[in-house]
Amino acid sequence: WWDGWRASLAVAGVRLNRLGYYGLGNETTYAPDSVQPGSSYYYGVSRTTYQVRGSVHRRVTGRLRALAGVVYERTSYRTLPGNNVFRDDLAAGSLDSTNIKFGDFVGRVGLVFDTRDNELDPHRGVFLEALYAGGDGYSRRTAQAHAYVQPFEPLTIAARVGVQAFRLLRRHI
Repeated sequence: WWDGWRASLAVAGVRLNRLGYYGLGNETTYAPDSVQPGSSYYYGVSRTTYQVRGSVHRRVTGRLRALAGVVYERTSYRTLPGNNVFRDDLAAGSLDSTNIKFGDFVGRVGLVFDTRDNELDPHRGVFLEALYAGGDGYSRRTAQAHAYVQPFEPLTIAARVGVQAFRLLRRHI
């Protein structure tokens, strides 16, 4: 719509009715004989996530763009029928009701350098992205590089590498 600008908005809703749940922490043991008739969801939980994501890009110069964006995500968990580890953790008080539903609001900023010949089906070029994002109590820095080479038709060779640094921030009460 405006030269040098781009904007995107995405809305999603996802329900995973048989997501694996094996307990809290690394000390949980797996007991395959626990899955029996009447408890076929013993290691399962249902997770529903709703997400709204928006971003705005502005061309800085040539193929270099700056971006700013926001994401809001709402996630909830519910038990499945029969005996299961999630229900046991709820009954034992290992999970507190505030951990069953939560929302997260994230802001992000970054730079994008893109020389690909086609964004949806690239055959040649590079895509470089560096982002900083932060939410309630954490921050994340990511960088990724994609490269595409087409030595001859119809072969395209693609490579991707990425790094990430995640940091929990101290919360002040």
